[in-house]
Amino acid sequence: MYGGSRDGMICGFFSPTLLQSAHIQSPYSVYQARDRSEPQGNLSLPSRPSRLSCARRQPGATKPFFSALVCTLHFFICGLDYQSYRYYKAETRALDLDGMLEDLKAAPQDACVVLHACAHNPTGVDPNEEQWQQIAEVCIAKNFFVIMDAAYLGFASGSPVKDSYAIRYFVSKNIPLVVCQSYSKIFGLYNERTGACLVVTPSEQTTKAVVSQMKVLVRRNWSNPPAHGARIVATVLSDAALKARWFEELKSMSGRIISMREKLYAALLAKKTPGTWNHIVDQIGMFTFTGLTEAHVAFLTEKYHIYMLKNGRINMAGLRDSTVEVLAGAIDDAVRNCSNVSKL
Repeated sequence: MYGGSRDGMICGFFSPTLLQSAHIQSPYSVYQARDRSEPQGNLSLPSRPSRLSCARRQPGATKPFFSALVCTLHFFICGLDYQSYRYYKAETRALDLDGMLEDLKAAPQDACVVLHACAHNPTGVDPNEEQWQQIAEVCIAKNFFVIMDAAYLGFASGSPVKDSYAIRYFVSKNIPLVVCQSYSKIFGLYNERTGACLVVTPSEQTTKAVVSQMKVLVRRNWSNPPAHGARIVATVLSDAALKARWFEELKSMSGRIISMREKLYAALLAKKTPGTWNHIVDQIGMFTFTGLTEAHVAFLTEKYHIYMLKNGRINMAGLRDSTVEVLAGAIDDAVRNCSNVSKL
């Protein structure tokens, strides 16, 4: 199922309709495709290279660009030096679109840029459709190579199709693209480490080169990973009834997270907690940047044994109906009575 694509655009290890439907029809095909033929060329190496060592060796390669606030695991995983672009504006607890576009326009031509398709981790702040179009214009003008981190399709709005808008729009604009999709959260397969990599290229010749390089990387990094998680995903997405049930469960899970946001927001308003709190319902996905300072967080930990990251990020999925009021009361107390308080 690799090679061959609609208009020579969608390629890699998956069929050409996958990005249109916003989910992988058969993630197990990556193993089927790989097993049918060994990578071309001599793979005899004196020692096993580290991950992405090939990328590090490329002469003249620019450092990849990540959003200034991003899951730190990205850096541990890839082991590359990196640069950042502005993304989150603390004053408004919303997207810093002007800063983001300014930094991207100042980036080198042909740079590699990592974007989050939806439910940005850790901020919970996403561009809207019009803003994604502006971002795409810059990527086209600068001829960026874009990597889309897609770990939460369906966990933001409840619809994988809606949550994949940025991916589908970038593909429609013929922007060279790699989509790194994870099934850890949206399928509850965290310990299976199951995902998919989709590649969009401008030509059949580039497709062949990418497939060849991906085979080499797969062979060097893990060669033959367990197939259990991939088979689970393939089974669900290949059966119409199971896929429909999965869609409903995604809607239920994301709906519960949205409900927790609404209830926490309402509780803070009811208490007339100082500050503005609309960002709790404006942000999306599992995570919320509350706007609490490190001093607030320490206050919550010491007095209430409520634990969160020092930057004030919380996982909305961890809230329940029975704990929303407890958290709202603790936040209200912290904002009103904690010393070294900065304005929210």
